[in-house]
Amino acid sequence: MARPSIELTEKSTQNRWRPFGTSVLLVCLSLLLVITTPSLGRPIKDFFITSFTRRPERLTELFFTDPSQLPTTFVDAQSLSVRFVIRNHEGHLETYHYRVYANTTPKAPVRTASIADGQYQTIGATVTMPTGSDRVQVVVELVDLHQSIHFWVERTV
Repeated sequence: MARPSIELTEKSTQNRWRPFGTSVLLVCLSLLLVITTPSLGRPIKDFFITSFTRRPERLTELFFTDPSQLPTTFVDAQSLSVRFVIRNHEGHLETYHYRVYANTTPKAPVRTASIADGQYQTIGATVTMPTGSDRVQVVVELVDLHQSIHFWVERTV
């Protein structure tokens, strides 16, 4: 069986690419219209600018000032001192809500600290140890951020 021959001429190749070229032209004109129209283009322009612009990461650091100096033992009803740091890298003044408690009393009062961007605050707090517990977890919690640090202490006999 003989194969049909297809003769490609300059005119037939131009016609084959014409729909693709028209589609590309229409897409480019539509994008140009959307970007230059103030009410439509602003959100799209902002999207592309923020997508390709490097922004600093926003975060908050929470750590003990000197972990090697944290208490390891306690006696019943003793008050332990805890020192910790909140460092603000959020890009603006931030008011932090925090509480310090022993694991048996998570409803400790919430306190606040307002810290400027790039600054830190060292905070001292005391926690009263419960009676009758052999091992207690002391927790420092940033309430709104659901971020916390802790350490364990054991009752001295």
